[in-house]
Amino acid sequence: RAAAPAALPALPEGEQRAVDTAVARAVCTGLCVRGLPRGSPNWAHCPFALRPTPFPRAEFERAVALAPVFGLLVDRIAREASWLHTTLAPTAASDPFTGRLLGIARAVHAEGGLQPAKLGVHRSDYMLHAPALEAARGVGPVGEDQAALLQVELNTIASSFGCLGALTSAMHATLQTPPIPEVVGDKGELPPNEALREIPDALAAAHAHYCRQVPRGAQGGALDAGSAPEPVIVFVVQSGERNAIDQRLVEAGVRRACGAVVLRRTLREVHDTARLETRHGRRALVLPADPLPDPAGALGAQEVPGTLVEVSVVYFRAGYTPDDYPTEAEWAARLLVERSFAVKCPCIDYHLAGAKRVQQALAGPGAVERFLGPEEGARARRCFAGLYGLDELDEGGKGPGGTLRDRVLADPRAFVMKPQREGGGNNIYGTDIPPFLAGLKAEEARAYILMQRIFPPVHGPSTLVRNERGAPFDTVSELGVFTTFFSTGEGDGQPDLNKYAGHILRTKPADADEGGVAAGFAVLDSPLLY
Repeated sequence: RAAAPAALPALPEGEQRAVDTAVARAVCTGLCVRGLPRGSPNWAHCPFALRPTPFPRAEFERAVALAPVFGLLVDRIAREASWLHTTLAPTAASDPFTGRLLGIARAVHAEGGLQPAKLGVHRSDYMLHAPALEAARGVGPVGEDQAALLQVELNTIASSFGCLGALTSAMHATLQTPPIPEVVGDKGELPPNEALREIPDALAAAHAHYCRQVPRGAQGGALDAGSAPEPVIVFVVQSGERNAIDQRLVEAGVRRACGAVVLRRTLREVHDTARLETRHGRRALVLPADPLPDPAGALGAQEVPGTLVEVSVVYFRAGYTPDDYPTEAEWAARLLVERSFAVKCPCIDYHLAGAKRVQQALAGPGAVERFLGPEEGARARRCFAGLYGLDELDEGGKGPGGTLRDRVLADPRAFVMKPQREGGGNNIYGTDIPPFLAGLKAEEARAYILMQRIFPPVHGPSTLVRNERGAPFDTVSELGVFTTFFSTGEGDGQPDLNKYAGHILRTKPADADEGGVAAGFAVLDSPLLY
């Protein structure tokens, strides 16, 4: 399923000139990722589409309007923990990763003293679904006017590419002007993309709220007014993170928005240096602001010099995959953070609310309406694809096409099988599904869902640029729409912030199944509305 052939064809001179100019502008504006192998000291431009991809305005605007709907949905699910935990219990029994996360959630609820404020930076991913393409199983082009938006998934932790998406939009807007008019024609409109401002503003709002909750010199506090350093925001990141620029842009935006200091720490570093202290009658998360011990671990955490600083907000850009928890130390760090009074982005229940099993459960009769009411529930449900638990495989034998198993075996290309995993490269497609199902043990089945396969319109040829080389491909695209949500949990329970916060389009060759940019399948792109 490689996205590109081994030998790329040469581009026409004008197209190559446009690629060279676009690469230079991408690098100049910070549209970059760390090079390979992981941990490399070198940087490269992000893979990108030379031209923005046409996208129907009505469906884009529908996705934007749904952003606060899904923000509210995640919050209400998380605050009804009994429903969330019960829904995930069967998956947790068969999937160790979900089981550990659910165990943390149950532990912190049992202990009590939780931070009532909730912060979310979510990304809802959509593809246009064309019924004509579904009937043809992906063969042949179809116009977007025949296609409607369907949700692929809802990401509630480490939702990435918001800031780089905004830079991609800015690059495409710049390239619409001379001297390279061949990049974009005179039709269509690039919508505003304010992720560079909106995402940091949400973190700043949570930081300001925390500082009001625990004023310096408060009665019973450990520090006196005037001597206490301001609380800091901690970004939990992966070691050797390739997408660090996207995170650094959020960090710079936070400094502009509220002046807060941002510290970057891995889960292992949190384990080795952070602890809980009782301050202001609450479990404050504190850690040293000075450089950490050397990688060889010659110094113990207690020997690190410098002042312990209180943490106001923990922003997870790691912790979403089992690979982020190679030892018990990382799990202990996650539990430590969740037990603390710091505002988490996301808290453990927000993280769990984005699980695919929850997505499947919400598609059941009356489920999403339970949280949103009939009107908003109907708006959300309209974008749901067909979602099924594997416990439903042998149900519905009297319906059209027989049981779900019968339908899968008769036409496996109509489905995608998804595990409780993030990061790309984990799904099972088409003709690979029947043999995988046949070898799946009953206790393992709860860790997967089946989803209706989405057949998007095909565009092309589009020039996709990677490693300073462009090549033409027929392409399909996936739209990610960001929501920023913050609620203090006080008063009438209405959110203090709940809004559309930017977007990213990811485009890939039409014959590629997987679609992650970080996984090497897709490139960054912008929607050109018409």
